[in-house]
Amino acid sequence: MDEETGADRKGEESSSLKLIVTENIYRFLNSVKPKGNEIERCGLLLGKKEEDYFVDEVYEVRNVKSSTSEFELDAAEALKIFEHAESVSKEVVGVWHTHPFWKAYPSAKDVSGMKIFPGVWVIVSREEIRAFVLEGEIREVEIVIA
Repeated sequence: MDEETGADRKGEESSSLKLIVTENIYRFLNSVKPKGNEIERCGLLLGKKEEDYFVDEVYEVRNVKSSTSEFELDAAEALKIFEHAESVSKEVVGVWHTHPFWKAYPSAKDVSGMKIFPGVWVIVSREEIRAFVLEGEIREVEIVIA
């Protein structure tokens, strides 16, 4: 595998990392698209991380910042979700949040958060839903509805 180009020795591109979500999860993410002057919404994604990310549960968590430009998960609510994940043999594989006024791309604050909480980060803007991981650099993850 050529590390720089992502191509193998036969010249084929390597498979891209995927975030596989259920239709219900995707509908939920669509439902939180910002519509006006509102605070960022945020939450956690549960499922499994194998080669790809598989998500079959999503939770909204209160944004203690109550800000239109940043979020911080309510620690007590997040802890309950982590405990639930453990009780059902799942993992918290990522974070989702909205960008009410910006594109669906990680901000500098998001990148700092990605360093603290690795996993997939889903960003929902007014126009789109995109997913990212931080692996040395920001890498987009393909969202697949299963």
